[in-house]
Order: sequence, then C-alpha cells, then structure tokens
Amino acid sequence: MGSTGATAVLLSCVVLSIVAAGSAASDKPLIISNAALLASPPEASSSSGRKLGGFMEAGLCPLQLEHLKQMGKVQSSCLGQATPQPRCCTAFKDFVCPYGATMNDIDNGCAGEMMATIQELCKVPKGYFAMCGDSPQGITC
Repeated sequence: MGSTGATAVLLSCVVLSIVAAGSAASDKPLIISNAALLASPPEASSSSGRKLGGFMEAGLCPLQLEHLKQMGKVQSSCLGQATPQPRCCTAFKDFVCPYGATMNDIDNGCAGEMMATIQELCKVPKGYFAMCGDSPQGITC
C-alpha cells in the first residue's frame, strides 16, 4: 500500500512533532532551527494546488508575512550586506523569535516563505541568516 520512503517521511514528521512539543513544554530556550533558516519557499504543484511534498494546502502559513511588524527594521539593518553584522542579526532575531514555533514547523511552509521574503527585501543570498546562529542548532531565542 505505502512505500518505504513515505513511511520514513511520516515517521520523521511524527518524531519532529514530538521533539517540538517536548521542547515547547520545557524551560529550555526556543531555538530557530538551521533547517528553518535555510528553508526554501514552498512550491505549488500545478496539478494538485498543494505545497511541495503534498502535505499541506498552499497558503496554510498562519502568518501574513507582509504585515508583520519589524520587517522594515530587518530590511534597514541588513540591506545589501555581504555578511550579517551584529545589528542585522539582532534585528532578525527580534523579528523571527516571536514566531519561532511556527518557523520550526516544517509542514506549514512559513519558514520558506519568510526567508524568501526577507532575502528579497534585504537583497541577501539564501542561507544568509544562518550565519546569525548562536548555537550549533541555529538561533537561540
């Protein structure tokens, strides 16, 4: 009925959900994962209208990214820099940390949408904000 690959993907999603729920319930600081910082925007399939991977309908990111506060501060602090400076990383962290759990949810596409939007506004390459990481796992909030 199902393929081994689909089973592995489903199992990894369940494991990630359990890990995310466990970290949210603990007193540990939230970490925006490197996976979220390097995320690519979701691509819609022309045949199904679903996001890449077919797990979620397009547009299910619960955030309206273009209306989020602090986006202008990130843009003014980071625009055109080859490597992120402390002011840029601070502005990015201030912007993204309130949405950390949403950004770390790999099924909603928010991380990819947010990173693509910020990279376009700031004229920086993919992976740029991963250099702002302050832990091996990503950015600590």
